[in-house]
Amino acid sequence: MQKINREKISGFSSPLRYPGGKTRLANKLLEAIEKNFDQKEKVILVEPYAGGAGASLTLLFAGKVEKIVINDLDRAIFTFWKIAVSDTNYLINKIRRTEVTIKEWKKQKAIYISTKNERKLAFATLFLNRTNRSGIMNGGPIGGIDQSGAWKVNARFTKKTIIDRLEKIKESRNKIDVCNLDGIELLKKLEERKNRKQYFIFLDPPYFQKGQSLYLNHYNKKDHENLSEFLEKSAFKKWVMTYDNVPYIKNLYATMRTRGFAIQHNAYESKIGREVMIFSDALAK
Repeated sequence: MQKINREKISGFSSPLRYPGGKTRLANKLLEAIEKNFDQKEKVILVEPYAGGAGASLTLLFAGKVEKIVINDLDRAIFTFWKIAVSDTNYLINKIRRTEVTIKEWKKQKAIYISTKNERKLAFATLFLNRTNRSGIMNGGPIGGIDQSGAWKVNARFTKKTIIDRLEKIKESRNKIDVCNLDGIELLKKLEERKNRKQYFIFLDPPYFQKGQSLYLNHYNKKDHENLSEFLEKSAFKKWVMTYDNVPYIKNLYATMRTRGFAIQHNAYESKIGREVMIFSDALAK
Protein backbone atom coordinates (compact mmCIF):
# COMPACT_ATOMS: atom_id res chain seq x y z
CA MET A 1 0.00 0.00 0.00
CA GLN A 2 0.93 3.61 -0.44
CA LYS A 3 3.38 5.22 1.96
CA ILE A 4 1.41 7.84 3.84
CA ASN A 5 2.25 11.47 3.17
CA ARG A 6 1.16 13.52 6.18
CA GLU A 7 1.14 16.80 4.24
CA LYS A 8 -2.30 18.31 4.78
CA ILE A 9 -4.42 20.21 2.31
CA SER A 10 -6.55 23.22 3.16
CA GLY A 11 -8.85 25.82 1.71
CA PHE A 12 -12.30 25.89 0.14
CA SER A 13 -12.73 24.92 -3.49
CA SER A 14 -16.43 24.87 -4.34
CA PRO A 15 -18.31 27.82 -5.86
CA LEU A 16 -21.39 26.58 -3.98
CA ARG A 17 -22.34 26.79 -0.31
CA TYR A 18 -24.04 23.84 1.32
CA PRO A 19 -25.52 23.20 4.77
CA GLY A 20 -23.07 20.86 6.45
CA GLY A 21 -20.65 21.02 3.53
CA LYS A 22 -17.84 18.49 3.80
CA THR A 23 -14.81 20.40 2.49
CA ARG A 24 -13.21 20.15 5.93
CA LEU A 25 -13.20 16.37 5.63
CA ALA A 26 -10.86 16.40 2.63
CA ASN A 27 -7.88 15.43 4.80
CA LYS A 28 -9.79 12.52 6.34
CA LEU A 29 -10.62 11.26 2.86
CA LEU A 30 -7.03 11.74 1.77
CA GLU A 31 -5.84 9.67 4.73
CA ALA A 32 -8.20 6.85 3.72
CA ILE A 33 -7.06 7.02 0.09
CA GLU A 34 -3.37 6.94 1.01
CA LYS A 35 -3.88 3.94 3.28
CA ASN A 36 -5.92 1.94 0.79
CA PHE A 37 -4.50 2.60 -2.66
CA ASP A 38 -1.06 1.97 -4.09
CA GLN A 39 0.87 5.13 -4.88
CA LYS A 40 0.85 4.31 -8.60
CA GLU A 41 -2.92 3.83 -8.77
CA LYS A 42 -4.92 6.58 -10.46
CA VAL A 43 -7.71 7.11 -7.96
CA ILE A 44 -11.12 8.29 -9.15
CA LEU A 45 -13.12 9.93 -6.35
CA VAL A 46 -16.89 9.55 -6.71
CA GLU A 47 -19.49 11.66 -4.89
CA PRO A 48 -22.93 10.10 -5.53
CA TYR A 49 -24.60 12.89 -3.49
CA ALA A 50 -22.27 15.70 -4.44
CA GLY A 51 -24.09 18.93 -3.59
CA GLY A 52 -21.24 21.42 -3.32
CA ALA A 53 -18.60 18.74 -4.02
CA GLY A 54 -16.15 20.66 -1.85
CA ALA A 55 -14.09 17.70 -0.66
CA SER A 56 -13.74 16.21 -4.15
CA LEU A 57 -12.68 19.50 -5.71
CA THR A 58 -10.18 20.17 -2.93
CA LEU A 59 -8.50 16.79 -3.48
CA LEU A 60 -8.56 17.17 -7.27
CA PHE A 61 -7.03 20.66 -7.22
CA ALA A 62 -4.33 19.45 -4.81
CA GLY A 63 -3.43 16.66 -7.23
CA LYS A 64 -4.37 13.94 -4.75
CA VAL A 65 -6.81 12.16 -7.08
CA GLU A 66 -6.72 11.60 -10.83
CA LYS A 67 -10.36 12.37 -11.52
CA ILE A 68 -13.68 13.08 -9.79
CA VAL A 69 -17.29 12.17 -10.51
CA ILE A 70 -19.85 14.76 -9.37
CA ASN A 71 -23.39 13.37 -9.25
CA ASP A 72 -26.56 15.07 -8.08
CA LEU A 73 -30.17 14.10 -8.71
CA ASP A 74 -31.36 17.69 -8.25
CA ARG A 75 -31.79 19.07 -11.78
CA ALA A 76 -30.70 22.58 -10.82
CA ILE A 77 -27.54 21.49 -9.00
CA PHE A 78 -26.66 19.07 -11.78
CA THR A 79 -27.19 21.80 -14.39
CA PHE A 80 -24.96 24.18 -12.46
CA TRP A 81 -22.13 21.64 -12.43
CA LYS A 82 -22.67 20.78 -16.08
CA ILE A 83 -22.35 24.43 -17.14
CA ALA A 84 -19.55 25.13 -14.63
CA VAL A 85 -17.47 22.43 -16.32
CA SER A 86 -18.51 22.86 -19.97
CA ASP A 87 -19.29 26.60 -20.25
CA THR A 88 -17.35 28.21 -17.41
CA ASN A 89 -16.83 31.55 -19.14
CA TYR A 90 -20.59 32.09 -19.37
CA LEU A 91 -20.91 31.91 -15.58
CA ILE A 92 -17.86 34.07 -15.00
CA ASN A 93 -19.15 36.78 -17.32
CA LYS A 94 -22.58 36.69 -15.67
CA ILE A 95 -21.01 37.06 -12.23
CA ARG A 96 -19.03 40.10 -13.36
CA ARG A 97 -22.06 41.80 -14.92
CA THR A 98 -24.72 41.06 -12.32
CA GLU A 99 -25.51 43.34 -9.38
CA VAL A 100 -26.28 41.47 -6.18
CA THR A 101 -29.50 43.09 -4.96
CA ILE A 102 -32.93 42.00 -3.74
CA LYS A 103 -34.36 43.04 -7.11
CA GLU A 104 -31.91 40.68 -8.81
CA TRP A 105 -32.64 37.98 -6.23
CA LYS A 106 -36.35 38.10 -7.14
CA LYS A 107 -35.48 37.94 -10.84
CA GLN A 108 -33.19 34.93 -10.39
CA LYS A 109 -35.74 33.20 -8.15
CA ALA A 110 -38.33 33.46 -10.95
CA ILE A 111 -35.83 32.12 -13.48
CA TYR A 112 -34.90 29.26 -11.16
CA ILE A 113 -38.54 28.22 -10.82
CA SER A 114 -39.59 28.44 -14.46
CA THR A 115 -36.72 28.40 -16.96
CA LYS A 116 -35.92 25.49 -19.24
CA ASN A 117 -32.71 27.14 -20.45
CA GLU A 118 -29.71 25.34 -18.93
CA ARG A 119 -27.39 28.35 -18.88
CA LYS A 120 -29.97 30.55 -17.17
CA LEU A 121 -30.80 27.81 -14.67
CA ALA A 122 -27.12 27.28 -13.87
CA PHE A 123 -26.56 30.94 -13.05
CA ALA A 124 -29.83 31.27 -11.13
CA THR A 125 -28.82 28.25 -9.06
CA LEU A 126 -25.42 29.75 -8.29
CA PHE A 127 -26.93 33.16 -7.50
CA LEU A 128 -29.55 31.80 -5.11
CA ASN A 129 -27.11 29.40 -3.49
CA ARG A 130 -24.76 32.27 -2.67
CA THR A 131 -27.48 34.71 -1.58
CA ASN A 132 -29.90 32.46 0.34
CA ARG A 133 -29.59 31.76 4.05
CA SER A 134 -27.17 28.85 4.56
CA GLY A 135 -27.18 28.24 0.80
CA ILE A 136 -30.54 26.44 1.03
CA MET A 137 -32.22 26.65 -2.36
CA ASN A 138 -35.77 26.94 -1.04
CA GLY A 139 -34.75 29.39 1.68
CA GLY A 140 -35.09 33.16 1.73
CA PRO A 141 -32.41 35.76 1.02
CA ILE A 142 -29.73 36.63 3.56
CA GLY A 143 -31.00 39.65 5.50
CA GLY A 144 -34.62 39.03 4.52
CA ILE A 145 -36.65 40.55 1.71
CA ASP A 146 -36.63 43.89 3.53
CA GLN A 147 -32.86 43.62 4.17
CA SER A 148 -33.31 44.44 7.84
CA GLY A 149 -30.93 41.74 9.03
CA ALA A 150 -27.34 42.26 10.14
CA TRP A 151 -26.13 40.46 7.02
CA LYS A 152 -27.16 41.64 3.56
CA VAL A 153 -27.99 39.68 0.42
CA ASN A 154 -24.50 40.16 -1.06
CA ALA A 155 -22.64 39.00 2.07
CA ARG A 156 -21.57 35.66 0.60
CA PHE A 157 -21.52 36.60 -3.08
CA THR A 158 -17.82 37.41 -3.19
CA LYS A 159 -17.28 37.72 -6.91
CA LYS A 160 -13.49 37.30 -7.00
CA THR A 161 -13.58 34.17 -4.83
CA ILE A 162 -16.33 32.53 -6.87
CA ILE A 163 -14.62 33.38 -10.16
CA ASP A 164 -11.28 32.05 -8.92
CA ARG A 165 -12.91 28.74 -8.02
CA LEU A 166 -14.64 28.53 -11.39
CA GLU A 167 -11.33 29.19 -13.13
CA LYS A 168 -9.83 26.20 -11.31
CA ILE A 169 -12.75 24.07 -12.44
CA LYS A 170 -12.15 25.22 -16.01
CA GLU A 171 -8.48 24.21 -15.77
CA SER A 172 -9.48 20.74 -14.51
CA ARG A 173 -12.56 20.22 -16.69
CA ASN A 174 -11.13 17.12 -18.40
CA LYS A 175 -10.85 15.47 -14.99
CA ILE A 176 -14.44 16.11 -13.90
CA ASP A 177 -17.45 13.99 -14.89
CA VAL A 178 -20.93 15.30 -14.07
CA CYS A 179 -23.97 13.01 -13.72
CA ASN A 180 -27.68 13.39 -12.92
CA LEU A 181 -28.76 10.12 -11.30
CA ASP A 182 -29.95 8.83 -7.97
CA GLY A 183 -26.87 7.92 -5.94
CA ILE A 184 -27.57 4.19 -5.93
CA GLU A 185 -28.26 4.15 -9.67
CA LEU A 186 -24.94 5.90 -10.33
CA LEU A 187 -23.03 3.31 -8.30
CA LYS A 188 -24.81 0.47 -10.09
CA LYS A 189 -23.65 1.88 -13.43
CA LEU A 190 -20.08 2.39 -12.22
CA GLU A 191 -19.96 -1.18 -10.89
CA GLU A 192 -20.13 -2.38 -14.50
CA ARG A 193 -16.93 -0.59 -15.51
CA LYS A 194 -13.68 -2.48 -15.88
CA ASN A 195 -11.74 0.18 -13.95
CA ARG A 196 -13.99 0.04 -10.88
CA LYS A 197 -11.04 -0.86 -8.63
CA GLN A 198 -9.80 2.71 -9.14
CA TYR A 199 -12.91 4.16 -7.52
CA PHE A 200 -13.02 5.56 -4.02
CA ILE A 201 -16.57 6.42 -3.00
CA PHE A 202 -17.45 9.31 -0.69
CA LEU A 203 -21.14 9.20 0.20
CA ASP A 204 -22.88 12.13 1.87
CA PRO A 205 -26.57 11.20 1.52
CA PRO A 206 -29.43 13.54 2.49
CA TYR A 207 -29.80 13.86 6.25
CA PHE A 208 -32.14 11.38 7.94
CA GLN A 209 -33.51 14.14 10.15
CA LYS A 210 -34.54 17.50 8.62
CA GLY A 211 -33.60 16.28 5.14
CA GLN A 212 -36.95 17.37 3.74
CA SER A 213 -36.35 20.97 4.83
CA LEU A 214 -32.83 21.10 3.35
CA TYR A 215 -32.98 19.18 0.06
CA LEU A 216 -35.41 19.13 -2.84
CA ASN A 217 -34.50 15.47 -3.44
CA HIS A 218 -34.57 14.22 0.13
CA TYR A 219 -34.60 10.54 1.13
CA ASN A 220 -37.38 8.81 3.01
CA LYS A 221 -36.79 6.00 5.50
CA LYS A 222 -36.97 3.31 2.82
CA ASP A 223 -34.42 5.14 0.66
CA HIS A 224 -31.93 5.17 3.54
CA GLU A 225 -32.52 1.45 4.06
CA ASN A 226 -32.05 0.75 0.34
CA LEU A 227 -28.69 2.53 0.40
CA SER A 228 -27.54 0.46 3.37
CA GLU A 229 -28.62 -2.78 1.66
CA PHE A 230 -26.90 -1.80 -1.59
CA LEU A 231 -23.59 -1.01 0.09
CA GLU A 232 -23.65 -4.31 1.95
CA LYS A 233 -23.72 -6.21 -1.36
CA SER A 234 -21.89 -3.75 -3.61
CA ALA A 235 -18.76 -4.53 -5.60
CA PHE A 236 -17.36 -1.27 -4.21
CA LYS A 237 -15.50 -2.06 -1.00
CA LYS A 238 -13.60 1.20 -0.50
CA TRP A 239 -15.98 3.87 0.70
CA VAL A 240 -16.54 6.43 3.43
CA MET A 241 -19.91 7.89 4.32
CA THR A 242 -21.14 10.79 6.44
CA TYR A 243 -24.56 11.03 8.06
CA ASP A 244 -26.36 12.88 10.80
CA ASN A 245 -25.51 11.15 14.07
CA VAL A 246 -28.87 9.66 15.03
CA PRO A 247 -29.75 6.24 16.52
CA TYR A 248 -31.59 4.98 13.43
CA ILE A 249 -28.60 5.52 11.11
CA LYS A 250 -26.14 4.14 13.65
CA ASN A 251 -28.31 1.03 13.91
CA LEU A 252 -28.36 0.60 10.10
CA TYR A 253 -24.56 0.52 10.10
CA ALA A 254 -24.08 -1.08 13.52
CA THR A 255 -21.40 -3.49 12.31
CA MET A 256 -19.31 -0.77 10.64
CA ARG A 257 -16.47 1.27 12.09
CA THR A 258 -17.69 4.79 12.90
CA ARG A 259 -16.31 8.08 14.15
CA GLY A 260 -18.38 11.01 15.41
CA PHE A 261 -17.56 14.60 14.52
CA ALA A 262 -19.02 18.11 14.74
CA ILE A 263 -19.75 20.34 11.78
CA GLN A 264 -20.94 23.93 11.47
CA HIS A 265 -24.17 24.22 9.52
CA ASN A 266 -24.86 27.94 9.54
CA ALA A 267 -22.17 30.61 9.32
CA TYR A 268 -24.47 33.30 10.73
CA GLU A 269 -26.01 31.48 13.68
CA SER A 270 -23.03 29.17 14.27
CA LYS A 271 -25.20 26.08 14.58
CA ILE A 272 -23.12 22.99 15.28
CA GLY A 273 -24.41 19.63 14.09
CA ARG A 274 -23.36 16.18 15.22
CA GLU A 275 -22.49 13.79 12.43
CA VAL A 276 -20.88 10.41 12.03
CA MET A 277 -18.34 9.03 9.57
CA ILE A 278 -18.93 5.42 8.57
CA PHE A 279 -16.09 3.34 7.09
CA SER A 280 -16.50 0.25 4.92
CA ASP A 281 -15.10 -2.95 6.40
CA ALA A 282 -12.48 -3.27 3.66
CA LEU A 283 -10.75 0.02 4.50
CA ALA A 284 -7.46 -0.22 6.38
CA LYS A 285 -7.54 1.51 9.75
